[in-house]
Amino acid sequence: MNKKPELLAPAGNLEKMQIAVQYGADAVYIGGPYLNLRNNADNFTLHELYDGIKFAHDNNTKVFITVNVFARNRHINQAEKYIKYLNELQPDAIIASDPAIILLCNEFAPDIPIHLSTQANCTNWMHARFWKKNNISRINAARELSLGEIKELVQKSGLDIECFVHGAMCTAYSGRCFLSSFATGRSANLGNCAQPCRWKYFLIEETRPGEPFTVIEDNDGSHIFNSKDLCLLPHIESLFKAGVHAWKIEGRMKSVHYVATVVSVYRQVIDELFKKGTLVKEDIHRWMNELQKVSHRPYTAGFYLDEKDGLQFTDYSKPIASARFLGMIKGCDNFADGWRIEVDVKNGFNVPGDYELLQPDGSFQNISIKEMWDAKSNLLCRANPNQCIAFNHTARVSRFSILREILDG
Repeated sequence: MNKKPELLAPAGNLEKMQIAVQYGADAVYIGGPYLNLRNNADNFTLHELYDGIKFAHDNNTKVFITVNVFARNRHINQAEKYIKYLNELQPDAIIASDPAIILLCNEFAPDIPIHLSTQANCTNWMHARFWKKNNISRINAARELSLGEIKELVQKSGLDIECFVHGAMCTAYSGRCFLSSFATGRSANLGNCAQPCRWKYFLIEETRPGEPFTVIEDNDGSHIFNSKDLCLLPHIESLFKAGVHAWKIEGRMKSVHYVATVVSVYRQVIDELFKKGTLVKEDIHRWMNELQKVSHRPYTAGFYLDEKDGLQFTDYSKPIASARFLGMIKGCDNFADGWRIEVDVKNGFNVPGDYELLQPDGSFQNISIKEMWDAKSNLLCRANPNQCIAFNHTARVSRFSILREILDG
């Protein structure tokens, strides 16, 4: 039987780390205040890095810290000081792409494993062996690889191989994009991407100024660089059989609802595959329905299929979802003949109403809320964002459960 894959989840801040851990991640990847490719995420302060690592380790979860920018000369001194600080924290790995950062890690954090970021676009097994000589212990394979190429990388590299299985895709080669720099002066390769690939574009003919032509038209304009989201779940059994060491979920800037839902699904997938060696169609269908509930763009297998699905690009830029995230359960206490449930509200909703709870063990509860109260016990008919409310329920609900509304159609 193949070794059980590690489930690697995104954690854009401490709350999302808690969610990822509670919903079954084996490891999380996070960014500190410097030199990571998600400057617009909440990210961890230096003190939060300490708190986050302690929380994760107390819950038997690994922490990988991203230091994956392509550094300029002005970053080298800062990088040296930061890596020395990370060496004191002792995370389970540092994720890097720049050879300069890797050299600094080898010199100033020699006992911390180094994982090669997908930004380094490792596309073949000899490329992987080169990095092995520079103390890289794991390769995050380039997203452009097919299943056959991934298998060969696993067999010949002599390293652990990690693959993205779910999340947003970039149209540029392994995410190394210059559109943002050209359009806004914000460098994607330094963590400041403005995502111009999601913008609307029109074609202007030289002799007809002021007469734009849409390239691929919908009601919102044209999105000629806009990629679908990656989802390998329908093909995941072959990835398991290929012996890929770690399955990675994209999304450090996504919501706690996204993290909880996607981590929960792939946790169940891994456990089922490791137990039985195969998946049944009914379970795949059920899990795919669950993945439709989070905000996403149409799904694609990207470059994974040898024959290519030919559908990586989409002319629809707005994300879609079959559920609306309402809030997270903060507490559950005995009350009268049932339970008093406390909710940290993220999006407004009204009562009475019928809703769904996703719990950290992957189970669901359908719930009808007839009355609710604010922190001062005032009766409410509407809960608003950033408000803490409470309602009564007949069953116990786990802390960190997700409250959501299933949308029609």
